[in-house]
This record gives sequence, C-alpha cells and structure tokens, in this order.
Amino acid sequence: MKLGKEDSRVKGIALSKVTSKGNNNHQDVSFFMKNVEDWLKENRIETLDLKFQTLGYSVCTQIAYALKYNTSVTSIDLWGTSLKDDELAVFLNSLQGNRTLTSLDLGCNKLGDSGATLLA
Repeated sequence: MKLGKEDSRVKGIALSKVTSKGNNNHQDVSFFMKNVEDWLKENRIETLDLKFQTLGYSVCTQIAYALKYNTSVTSIDLWGTSLKDDELAVFLNSLQGNRTLTSLDLGCNKLGDSGATLLA
C-alpha cells in the first residue's frame, strides 16, 4: 500500500481490501497507522473503509485525531472492527461539529448500553 501526495486523486482507502477478510495483517495496519494522520490531511479522500480490522483503543484514538480536522471524509466503515463503547466515544468526540460525514457504519461491533446512549 503506497500513500502519498501522488494518491490525492483517490476517493477512498479500504484497509479491508489490503488485508484478507477476518485475518489482520498487522504490518499493513501498522504502516497505515504511521501514515494515516498525514495522509488524511494531505489527500481529499471521501471514504475510509476499516471493516474487519480489530482496531483497539490506541488505534481508534490515532484515527479519531486524524479525522478531527478532516473536511473531506463523507463515509467511514467500521463494520466488524470489534469496536467497544469507549472506542466509539473517541470517534464521536472527534466528529463533533463535523459537517461532511454522511455515513458511519458501526454494524457487527461490541457496543453495549453506553454505546447506544452515545448514539442516541
């Protein structure tokens, strides 16, 4: 996976397409995480597809920070990422005031009552 200014025409990034379904390739995830903040700032992507990736709290925090000031992402797919309530809170806090996001897929995650309350 190559990230950089030359990829600015890309409509989205699908980490789930880089790694095999249900089988995390930590090398690809690590590479993505080292570059996600700069890449989201330098490229006008519309779709961030992270389905089937087990992200964890620290990775969610990094992605959320990168999204905080992003104005081009309109769709985020977190389907099947084993997302928990505290990780959802990090994402939702970073997206407060966001006017461009129109789709957030949270299907098949480990959200409980407090996650549902956050979404209400």
